[in-house]
Order: sequence, then structure tokens, then C-alpha cells
Amino acid sequence: MKRYTLVLGSAFLGLALGSATNPAELSAAPGMVGPQSSGTLSIESGQALLDQYCVYCHDDVEKSGGMSLSGLDLAHVEDSAELAETMVRKLRAGMMPPAGAPRPDAAILTALAESLEYGLDTVAAANPNPGGRALQRLNRAEYARSIRELLEIDVDVAGLLPPDVMGQGFDNTAEALSVSAVLVQGYMRAASQISRVAVGDPRATPGSATFKIPRTASQMRHVEGAPFGTRGGMVQVHNFPANGDYVFNLTLYGTAAGRIFGLNNPLFDDGAVSKGELEVSVNGERVALLEVNRSMSESSSGLTLTTEPIFIEAGPQKVAATFVQKFSGMVDDLVAPIEHTQADGEIATGSGITALPHLQDLNITGPFRATGVSYTPSRARIFTCRPTLPSEEMSCAAEIISNLASEAYRKAVSAEDLEGLMNFYVEGRDGGDFESGVRMALQAVLASPSFVFRFEAEPDSVQPGQDYRISDLELASRLSYFLWSTVPDDALIEVAEEGRLHEPTVLEQQVRRMIKDPRAETLSTRFAAQWLHLADLTGVVPDPLLYPQFDTTMGESMRRET
Repeated sequence: MKRYTLVLGSAFLGLALGSATNPAELSAAPGMVGPQSSGTLSIESGQALLDQYCVYCHDDVEKSGGMSLSGLDLAHVEDSAELAETMVRKLRAGMMPPAGAPRPDAAILTALAESLEYGLDTVAAANPNPGGRALQRLNRAEYARSIRELLEIDVDVAGLLPPDVMGQGFDNTAEALSVSAVLVQGYMRAASQISRVAVGDPRATPGSATFKIPRTASQMRHVEGAPFGTRGGMVQVHNFPANGDYVFNLTLYGTAAGRIFGLNNPLFDDGAVSKGELEVSVNGERVALLEVNRSMSESSSGLTLTTEPIFIEAGPQKVAATFVQKFSGMVDDLVAPIEHTQADGEIATGSGITALPHLQDLNITGPFRATGVSYTPSRARIFTCRPTLPSEEMSCAAEIISNLASEAYRKAVSAEDLEGLMNFYVEGRDGGDFESGVRMALQAVLASPSFVFRFEAEPDSVQPGQDYRISDLELASRLSYFLWSTVPDDALIEVAEEGRLHEPTVLEQQVRRMIKDPRAETLSTRFAAQWLHLADLTGVVPDPLLYPQFDTTMGESMRRET
């Protein structure tokens, strides 16, 4: 119903679960609009209320607010459903009758609103109109979450897939998620790169990844997840493609004149320590310590510090690039320091203001001299078996591919699907080894329309314009992507394959179980965030002179608080 369109997703679920009433039970008593908690309101009483309190302003002549109630028949509210919905909203908000105008008791107005709601809901239940549904594809966020669920790796799809088109403020509106040649190429490219990272590539060639820190990010204090005794910088989980040597390049922020930002700090005072230190750690263990000194500038040595090649094993590793904290306590300045010292690039050159060096970006390049691929969570997730003899390879590959495809496709894999995927395995195996074949098959799975699109087949027996129930597996996907923005889990698929998910009791049990799962945070981070346009916080930077305490951390906190 229209009055529910702006209710939060969780509240909507509560309504859905709490109103699983048999349509046959929704017949009203003769001569009444509907049963009320405080008694019954007959059609005659309701019509008398309208005539006494409403129609004198909302008739065909006055038509206050552009609304006339002269043609509203409470015995057939379905004939004026839009008008009745408008009345419900006004009554529920206490806006009708308006302030200062005669009005009955609040209980009577509530009874009238409930009567209108009951009449509308009764007609809707007796004549359901589910509408049509366009072909739904995974948007970027759903694609990334599905990959994480399937392969236990986090992928930045922003560089792989084009931005999604928003429809009515949301990026998962089926009608807006069109398909183009550029998009298809993006999914193909993403499947190739993700499969290579997930399986690992012992022959990986050097590549690079760069992580940036916004100018508005505060680097005056300790960063969560960084080693103790450090401040500023960044902490980033990076997936290393293979065992090998990697080089870390760290660029510092500079002033408008090209000198290092943060000259005015105790480290550079003549009688104090003459240098600072920038630490690189992997999984909490220091792997490099670089010197930061006041002579750094774009015109001389540059503002980028480079480590020696460092051996790192494949897989997701937590990398921290932070400054060693040389002092602590209050800073006694002529002007009190602010957290957002990058509000003005020249603030670091002013007398009497303490400013500290800031990290601008971290670049990771490698692997150099790749030596293989060690254990990674994604490899453990993929390789559920290992052939010990050449004769076991096909059966083991079929087991691996079948498991991956059934979860990715959100249904049992047919013999035809498996045969096609095994052809990709054979092609990859002929050009390499067992793992090369599995990687080629995984790439085909991730690029398959069965993964990228959420197909819903129309039964052959359905006539044009006829309503029908979607299958339980299709319902499982709808439910999972609504609550979690990712693929259904094994428990949901199991109930769907048994054909019991559509049963009201079972459906309620599954919804309550899924809401308790941490993955249900997507109702806030996805649905509510788009509903309230919280993404705009990342692009809004107030005037730093008027709001000197605002920084990226505050913007993120405002988003999370909401």
C-alpha cells in the first residue's frame, strides 16, 4: 500500500510478518467499514463524520488543498483508493481536521482511519496485483558482497564495473539496471581478475595498487588497527596475488611551495630530535622503518619514501603505514591545534601552530621474483579436494566446480551446466595444470548470466496477465538480496529446495533468523543509507575556517550514527 512506501525495511518486514492473515478472514460485517479496536464504525457513522467535519471545506466548490470528498463512498473506498490513502495519511498525522477547526475525539478519528485502512486492505487482499518484474542483475555492491561470500575475498569493483544507474534513489531497481556492451565487458574483466586473485597465480607479474587518504582525514591521533605507539597514516587489507617481494611507496603531503607538510612540529626543532619515522607493518609486525626529515621537498629528494623489496606471502594481509609517535600530551601553541590540520595547506608554515607530517597515499608494487602461492582463505574455500593421481583430477575438478557453481547460481547445477563448465576446466588444464583448469572454470562461473542475473522463470501453464507464485529458490534469492545484499546461505537454500520456504511459518522463521545474522546490517548500510542520501556525506566538506573540527572521521561518524 502507498502508506507503507517510506517505512524502513525492518519495519516493513514486521508489518509483513505481523499481518499474515487469510484473505477469507477479511470480510467486513454488513453495513460496516470494518471492525475497530474501540468498537465498530458503520458506514453511516463514517459518512456522517465526513459530512460534519470535512466536506464543508473539501467539497467540489471549496476544494481546499485541491481535494474534494464529495465523491468518496465509504462503502466502496476502492473506487477512490488514492483519495482514501491521502485521508489516511492526514488523519494519522493529526492534520485533519486542521488545527483550530472543529474536530471529534481523537479515538473517533483513529477509528475512521482504521476503517479506511481496513477497507483498502480488504480489497487489496481479495484482488492482489503483484505487478511485473524486469530482469534483475547484480549491481556493484551486490556483486562485491556475493564474491566475498563465495570466495572470502574483498574486491574493489569500482575499477572493474561501471557505476550503477540510480532508480528512484536506489541502485538495485531492476528497471534502471540496464545492460550494455561496456557492462558485459566489465563483468568479463572482473571475472578474469577475481578468479586469478582467488586461486592465486604462481607466475604473477608485477602490478600495483594505490590507496589514498583524503585531505580531510585527521592524522593527529592513533588509527584504529595500527600498531600501538603510532599515529596517523592508514591501515589497509590488501590481497597479495603470490608469494614474492613487494615494494611499498609512501607519499607525504606537501605545502603549496612543494615542501613537506608539517615543518612546525617538535621533531624538527633545532634542539630536539631532527627526524621523524614512518613505519610499515604487515599483520602487526614491522617490516620497514623510513626516515622523515625537514629537507624533503618536491624539488630535491621528493616527498615519496620507498622501501627495499619485502617478502610477503600470498593472500589478504593487513598493511599499516603509520608514523612513530615521538611525543604525547598537550601541545602549548599560540593557536590551539585542530584535528583537521590539512584544512589549509599553509597552516604548517605559520608560526606558533604545531603541525605534523601527513601521509597522502600508499602504493604497493609486486610481486617481484614470485615463488608460488601459499595458503589463503580463498584457496581453502575453493579447493575442497586435491587429486593425488592424474586419474582423480576430473572427478575432483567436477566436485569443486559443482560446489562453486551451485552456490553462485543459487540453485542446484544441472548436468548441462556442469558439462559446459568442465569444458572450460579442460581448456585451462591443457594450457597449464590442475589449478589453471579450476581457475578457468571459476572465471566462467563468475561471468555466467546465471550468476550475474537473478532469473525468475515463468511457468509454462501461466496465461498472459495471470498472477503466479515464484519458486521457492527464486524467493530465497529475493529474500537474501533484500536482507543481506548477497547470495542465500545453505540453510535458506535447503529449505527452498524442500519447497517449504513459501509456507508462512517457515518464511517467518527464516526471516527472523536472517535478521539476527550480522549480514543484515545491509538494511542500514545499503537501504537506509540510500533512502537518506548518506552517500552525500563523502562529497560534502564544510568551510574549514567556519568548521575547523570537521574531518573525514566526523563525516563517517555522522553516517554510522544515522
